[in-house]
Amino acid sequence: LKGVNTLRHEITVTLLNHLAKPITIEVRERLPVTKDDEKKIQVEESGCEPNWEPYEPEDERLKGGRKWLVDLEPGVERKLIGAYTITIPSGDELVGGNRRE
Repeated sequence: LKGVNTLRHEITVTLLNHLAKPITIEVRERLPVTKDDEKKIQVEESGCEPNWEPYEPEDERLKGGRKWLVDLEPGVERKLIGAYTITIPSGDELVGGNRRE
């Protein structure tokens, strides 16, 4: 009714520790960002498991960065899921198309 398309995106990463000792893994991801003056396009995080945190490296400018820090015991597998939605006017289309595979 509002004349918008809501596009849901989900990122899934599976980790498995093949080592004989516990490890900590940092997984980085980047969410799409809009221009500062862009008001008609919105990007919103819509849940992730486990929670991620903002990632902003000191030596470079990065917008939309997120990271997971995960502790894995030997032989343990862990799935990371991050999700976000992009809301755009119904007449607009993302570069590459609105349907992603």
